[in-house]
Amino acid sequence: MSIICPECGNIMTYDRRPNTITYKGCEMVVKVLGWWCCQCGEGILSEEPLLVRKEAFEQFKARVDGINEL
Repeated sequence: MSIICPECGNIMTYDRRPNTITYKGCEMVVKVLGWWCCQCGEGILSEEPLLVRKEAFEQFKARVDGINEL
């Protein structure tokens, strides 16, 4: 199954791909499951994969800011 990319109109496939998280000039790459465009690289995340990326960002942000989680 595939869908059409809203950015460029090419085909998107459901796959786990590297996604770069940037915060305060620091970067971290996480592999995220989602719809990815084969042409422009646009990604569409939803449901659990979106929550996984959000949690990864929150942990990364805390590490960059020097906040220790209890």
